[in-house]
Amino acid sequence: MAKPRLADAEKRKTIAALKKAKGSRAYAASLMGVEPTALRSRVANMLRDPKWRTQIPPAPSGARDVGQGDPVADAIKAGQRIRYLEGQVERLRGVKARRVRPAKKRSGKDDEILVAWPDLHGSQQDPAAVAAFLGDLKRLQPDRAVGLGDIVDAGGFLAQHHVWGFVAEASYTWEEDVAAANSFLDSVQGAAPNARIELIAGNHCERPERWAVTSALRNRADAEFLRRRVATDEALGLRRRGIPYYRRSEHYDGLSVQGTIRRGKLLLTHGPQRGGGSGLSAGANMLRRYGSSVAFGHTHRVSTLIERSVSGGTIGSFNLGCLSKLQPLWQHSEPTSWNHAFGVFVMARSGRFLPIVVPIVNGVSLLPELKLG
Repeated sequence: MAKPRLADAEKRKTIAALKKAKGSRAYAASLMGVEPTALRSRVANMLRDPKWRTQIPPAPSGARDVGQGDPVADAIKAGQRIRYLEGQVERLRGVKARRVRPAKKRSGKDDEILVAWPDLHGSQQDPAAVAAFLGDLKRLQPDRAVGLGDIVDAGGFLAQHHVWGFVAEASYTWEEDVAAANSFLDSVQGAAPNARIELIAGNHCERPERWAVTSALRNRADAEFLRRRVATDEALGLRRRGIPYYRRSEHYDGLSVQGTIRRGKLLLTHGPQRGGGSGLSAGANMLRRYGSSVAFGHTHRVSTLIERSVSGGTIGSFNLGCLSKLQPLWQHSEPTSWNHAFGVFVMARSGRFLPIVVPIVNGVSLLPELKLG
């Protein structure tokens, strides 16, 4: 098959690059993003054509272009440029250059990527923070994604406790709150279609059920009737979605504390309920109470605390912030210390894990571009 001829548009682009580079073939090649050898071949073909010959600027006087007898340039070929320059630098230092080979990837799926997201608060979510989280989720393609509670805000179910200045806190409807949380779950399942998604109940998730019990005057049958219509897990269709829902009133994975699950050597829960404190104090209290590594939300603050355990190992508490608005109406006169973040945990088959707390600042995730798999 005959080699296709170079289009006139590409030839004009080549001439423009050569003029900008003042005749330097190597510089022109870098401007065009092509290999110098490819550019030289292109120029050689154009020089045979009288139509283009006079338009090609000559190479700089005395310049030795790549491939024109320069031993350094001859050594710098595709795929060798960095190694060659590294070797030259090390040789000048008197150190023998060593090429480090990447470790071979183990066969089989030994590790698991677990992503844990903190409090969303439904209608009160921060759109920019949520968009950043979903973008990272799509890139990471985790094996497991765990919501740490308060996926809904349910402010209206406590409206009777709001004073007049805070009526606007319940201005959105439960239907709108549920729609926002459902849209988020749709996006999570779309971004990570192969992930095992799990959801832990938070204190805001319980508000509709408490309202059902109170409104039914503790009549069990009536309370259950109302619960099936307003409860968070029912409203979000978690059974239909195949998402397990871990209640704060029940025990899981053989743990003595309700509303907590174990994945590897990491415990996941919504967070401290009484006397938990905030920031590092919350993390210290969680380590003291749980005696194990634990990831949680609830405080809307970000902190990591690592301590040495009595057995000689290390345990850590990972306070993962929130994905909600950082300045809610009820905090109108006091700037919060809340922050957006989420957690990534690389879980080994042994149960040990590498924790990464990912801050989101002004809607921009600080997660580096990781190459996984």
